[in-house]
Amino acid sequence: MAGRNRWRSKWLIRCGLALGVFCGGSMAFGFERVMGQQVLGWGCGVGRGPFVPVIQHVPTDQTQDGFNVAASGTAIQDTPAGKAMAHIEAGEWVKAIQAIESLNESDSKLVLDERGVLRPLSAMKSALIASMPAEGRRTFRKLNDPAANTRLAEALDIPDFDERGSAYKSIVDSYALCGASVTAAEHLGDIRFEQGRFNEAAAYYQFAAEHPGTKADDAGLMARRLTALARAEQWSAFDALAQYTRFRHPQTTIKVAGQDTPIVSFIDGLVAARQVAPVNEPGTTPMQLVLPDLAELEYDRPMIDENQLKMLRQLAMNQNMGSIIDQTIAPLVATDNDRVFTLSLGTVARLDPETGTELWRVGNTDEVMQSLQQNMYNLASGYRQSLIVHQDTVLAAVPGKRRDFNAYLTALDAETGDVRWTLSELQRSNSESVVGQPIVIDGLVYFVTYRSSMELTLRVVRLIDGSEVNTLALGKASKGPNLNAPAELSPRLTMGQSHLMVQTNNGALIAVDLTDMTIAWAFTQKIRESGMGMMRRRGMAVANAVAQHTGGVVAADGLVVAKDTRTNQVVALREYDAAMLWTAQSDADATIVHHDNEHIYVLGKELVALDRQTGERVWWTPHPGDQSGQPVFTKDACLIAGNHRLCRIDLSTGKLTQYREDLASPAALYVVGNRLISVDQNRIAAIALP
Repeated sequence: MAGRNRWRSKWLIRCGLALGVFCGGSMAFGFERVMGQQVLGWGCGVGRGPFVPVIQHVPTDQTQDGFNVAASGTAIQDTPAGKAMAHIEAGEWVKAIQAIESLNESDSKLVLDERGVLRPLSAMKSALIASMPAEGRRTFRKLNDPAANTRLAEALDIPDFDERGSAYKSIVDSYALCGASVTAAEHLGDIRFEQGRFNEAAAYYQFAAEHPGTKADDAGLMARRLTALARAEQWSAFDALAQYTRFRHPQTTIKVAGQDTPIVSFIDGLVAARQVAPVNEPGTTPMQLVLPDLAELEYDRPMIDENQLKMLRQLAMNQNMGSIIDQTIAPLVATDNDRVFTLSLGTVARLDPETGTELWRVGNTDEVMQSLQQNMYNLASGYRQSLIVHQDTVLAAVPGKRRDFNAYLTALDAETGDVRWTLSELQRSNSESVVGQPIVIDGLVYFVTYRSSMELTLRVVRLIDGSEVNTLALGKASKGPNLNAPAELSPRLTMGQSHLMVQTNNGALIAVDLTDMTIAWAFTQKIRESGMGMMRRRGMAVANAVAQHTGGVVAADGLVVAKDTRTNQVVALREYDAAMLWTAQSDADATIVHHDNEHIYVLGKELVALDRQTGERVWWTPHPGDQSGQPVFTKDACLIAGNHRLCRIDLSTGKLTQYREDLASPAALYVVGNRLISVDQNRIAAIALP
């Protein structure tokens, strides 16, 4: 019995590794160390080499399951897939295959695997097929080859492009072990490439190239996959495959536009195109920020009337709310190359970056003040606001005048401040409020709303007029918003290569397929219980304990790196299938603040540079003081304004090279043109850069 349980454990690990494979349409063989054992794994590899080793989870102080979508996740054993697993364990291949085939490909029920990843039940079908031992796979092919060949012949005759693609995908998903799936995968890769879904195209080409029934190392498929990887900007995978292809095919020619071309020259052309158009250089600027050369402050002015802010603080103190007022109405700033926009006390303004003077303002601080004074106690449940600028539009989530301070989305003309549209109708029922910052993708605005019933919804509207396009239910939070931690439910939205990543800050990272607004997968982490819950049990006052808005998620080159608000781990996942690549320990209150081609930068008690490929610490250095604001990154340096000093950290060495004592309070920093903009509790200042 013990031996059987050990086999079940190994099989579950194997199945867990396989779950993501055919979501991306890719299959490869390799060995991966899991729990100290070598087990056969399925996943995305290069050629037939070994997998990248997974760094196991480090011990944490997490105590409570997080958000969500995950709260409704069903364990594998409690689904029809569980019956198939039992039959496979017993070696009952025909019964196992029948159970697998009973799974409904359209079933979107989320199933929780052993690694904390949720996927639709429909994705389990191909994973279970792929996980059967050799005898089971032979039985599967014997039973299904005729049907697969018939389905393929029918698919080839479908005239409609999209319908033909759906038919090919069904063959790959349902008959992954049959020879017909190879042809289907090749054709599906071509379709996905034409659709601009390059990550999926690369994955389907890899599936075809590495299928057990395929001729190994087909040069044509390698070239197609390399092209897809280059278009998807997956340069790490491209480099590895290019090196392998050069080794295997130093003299091989392929057809390019009807001409015989050495595949080595073809690769050189892709590399040259990459060098002409470099990618993944976010937040870089050519200027050197050398602190001693900074000039004196050009201006330093309040963002709202300081008497009003003083009155609010006094009122908050009188109601035993302490510093919560500073946390809830802290000023927000949105910038681009030469413009500065602010949101403070319910009003949006555009400032001249050279003088700090207002060019326009929308909103009335007196009206907001009156509402706050009358409903101060409701601030404990949150004063949610956000601000972004996208080309000629400013998008602001501005708290309304109702007593619950729910925020609604409004679009303003960036040049004039004229209101283009508002979505205040979201407040008409169920106390729905915009939470977190919106993101604009291809003319559509994506944002999350929250209801008092704890429901989170991803909404999509047109940027041009605010008309609704689509919605997606994200499930429920594991708990309501803490009265002392209004930032706790602020989602983070980041666009990856194929998915919109939604981090709920309550334990879940959700990958949304924007083509059909469905959940491709959701990764869940255990999170520490909030300070409020612990304090309540101890009978302590909680009014002054305000949670910091920490966490963060970045996506680049098919890699997604995330840190939840209340966890002390940074987790790196492969985007297309949620395979875990590494984890790294961090401060519980740390935030992912930046990334470049080599490093992920995490700011907590110290600024830490993590290697993007392995998660290992490259360097770390304390920031100035025990508090700091949002840093600013240039191509070779990071500037941080702390409560003791403003410092410069060299990104190549991690050395704190220079600092100065002015700008001594924690402040968010921005580079606008040739100016360093500093924003603290209520003041905005600017220094000219050399």
